[in-house]
Amino acid sequence: GLVGCSQIANNPGPLPVSLPNGGSSFSSTERLLQPRPAPQQGSGATEHILYSFPSDLGDGSYPNGTLLDMNGTLYGSTYRGGHLAPFREACSQFGCGTIFRISEDGGFNVLHRLRADEGSSPSDGLVALNGALYGTAIYGGRMVLGGTAFKVDPSTGALTVLHYFGLGHDGDEPGNVIVVEGLLYGVTQFGGTSDAGTVFEINPTRRAERVIYNFTDREDRPTAGLAANPGGGTLYGVTTSGDCGNVSDCSGTVYELNR
Repeated sequence: GLVGCSQIANNPGPLPVSLPNGGSSFSSTERLLQPRPAPQQGSGATEHILYSFPSDLGDGSYPNGTLLDMNGTLYGSTYRGGHLAPFREACSQFGCGTIFRISEDGGFNVLHRLRADEGSSPSDGLVALNGALYGTAIYGGRMVLGGTAFKVDPSTGALTVLHYFGLGHDGDEPGNVIVVEGLLYGVTQFGGTSDAGTVFEINPTRRAERVIYNFTDREDRPTAGLAANPGGGTLYGVTTSGDCGNVSDCSGTVYELNR
């Protein structure tokens, strides 16, 4: 489990952890991982901090979304941090975000520091398909507010953009994706034919994206995240408001969409 960080607990001093520089402006390629503090007790559970993100932002800041466990290694993303120069103008002074991995014994590595043309502000975690990592960035790409869908090689950290959003009616600002029968599905909060958001499908092998549904003004904005039934034929999601059916006044909906 995550609490078995024996290497850190049994070492009296700081442990060196090598990090790839990845072309960033930071000269340091090694972090010192301090010994684990005493566990926090409460309600029968025991908590250990595996890693704390430094204030220099090089490893990332504001980690977000769900961690992905793949073969005993955890993968995740940060909303900001990473490259601070020369991409400061495109990603603000706080960076475009990072993709990271952390082992169950606390070993931490930055896999990739995003550039503005690759996407900015990764959203809500990663998914795995055929040994690769997939995710989305809310902003950046070829449009400031467009966003991207990307693939990351977990062994090398190499990032490949699968799709640039915001160049047509494909939607803007994508949320996280799910995997259904080898394809990626997700929603955008803006864009589409009514600028009210879309549901999209991406074939990661062909790097092909298509919109399978355009939301209308009546349905209002979809929020990030989809679910699929066990057979994968139906997708489910939520909107913040919109078409309430027979309800005279409502503050959100749950919808289903047949692929």
